[in-house]
Amino acid sequence: MRSSVKKIIMKLTDIAGNKRVVEYFQRALTRGKLGHAYLFSGPGGVGKSTLAAVLCKTLLCKKADADGPCNTCVSCHKFDSGNHPDFHHFTADGLYFKIDQIRQIIHQASLKPAESNWKTFLLEDVDYMRDEAANAFLKVLEEPPGQTIFFLICERSEGLLPTIRSRCQIFEFQPLQPEEIKQWLIKKNNVSEQDAAYLSLSTHGSPGKALSVNPEHYQEMRDKVLVALETAILPKTYYTLVDAIRAITVDRTEMVERLLILEELARDLILLKSSSEARLVHEDARKRLVPLVEHLDLRLLDDFYDKLLQVREAILKINANISLSLQSLLLPLKMRCDERRSKTA
Repeated sequence: MRSSVKKIIMKLTDIAGNKRVVEYFQRALTRGKLGHAYLFSGPGGVGKSTLAAVLCKTLLCKKADADGPCNTCVSCHKFDSGNHPDFHHFTADGLYFKIDQIRQIIHQASLKPAESNWKTFLLEDVDYMRDEAANAFLKVLEEPPGQTIFFLICERSEGLLPTIRSRCQIFEFQPLQPEEIKQWLIKKNNVSEQDAAYLSLSTHGSPGKALSVNPEHYQEMRDKVLVALETAILPKTYYTLVDAIRAITVDRTEMVERLLILEELARDLILLKSSSEARLVHEDARKRLVPLVEHLDLRLLDDFYDKLLQVREAILKINANISLSLQSLLLPLKMRCDERRSKTA
């Protein structure tokens, strides 16, 4: 599916995190030495597509410098409106790239640039490219037209054919540190220091997610997950736990975030059990987490964390029943905590 990117008015220095990658391209632009294909790999929301789009815009810009596009020329305006004839943006059509999309890409790459010195291609979700499409795409990478440059975006480069990876320069993007996100939110997006501090700890190293999260909604969701965990660990009734599980059970799409929060809370408990001074992802919930570790030992926590990963896999990959899966995770935790309390009473 061909599409346009969202309007991006920024310079390379405006991009949050992954400075090593940004600085590499600043040097490459200064020297005028660029490859024909780059593969950006890493988790969602860490700036892969944003950097690729800024680079495409820079290559097409009439007044670009080493820090990116001018954002004011005719070429930049066309790029922002999605109408630049030398920029081509493709995403998976449904679950996968279709062979017809690859044929369209090959045809477009074979043409000379219409208005610029380059033809630029931004292909997202390329790890969702089946073998037929991947083998067809390989042909254009093996014999790339001299004025064409490809930016391929994926979460896991291992999902691509080795022959495609070998013909690209690969850059692995990392989640940002909380302080990086905090400063970026404050300086570049006018977010208050209080909200920036909270978002920097709750968006898993993703500046893209930090901009999309409603702090109040996230806080409410996190608290429901924490209540379920508290109810499983503290001396509460089984009926109360079942109610708490029901409160966090939503459809599969929304469940992804809740499971990630539960995983982070479990890791925070493991850290607290090891050291009371440990820095937590959910630092603002420390006062609620500290009392929980008194009812746990490291072996129990490790077992729970392993079971959590299995349950998450079952829910997200094989469509297991969400409510029953959560019960299979939290009810045994409650039983073991109750047994531990009875032995120490």
